[in-house]
Amino acid sequence: MLTDNNTAVNNPKAIPVVDFNKCETKGMCTHVCTQNVFKIQQLSTEQFRCLSFLGKLKAIFNDNRKAYAANPEFCLNCGKCVAACPEQAIKLLPVN
Repeated sequence: MLTDNNTAVNNPKAIPVVDFNKCETKGMCTHVCTQNVFKIQQLSTEQFRCLSFLGKLKAIFNDNRKAYAANPEFCLNCGKCVAACPEQAIKLLPVN
């Protein structure tokens, strides 16, 4: 399938999900992903509120930014992001 800008879209069996409480925003996921699935972005106030105490400390030390799966539909399920994340904050969750 192609998007409006002729980018291939995968029909994933799993999608990457980032645990914001574990993520330390090192950005390895953005470097190893060839499909531009991940981005680093500011957390919303609601996302920050939902973090654990340790997760909030990590966010504060990283300018309230975290990695997230911005384009999970492009994921090829290769697992490079999971292997590259030093905090083990990324999991590939099955799609129903």
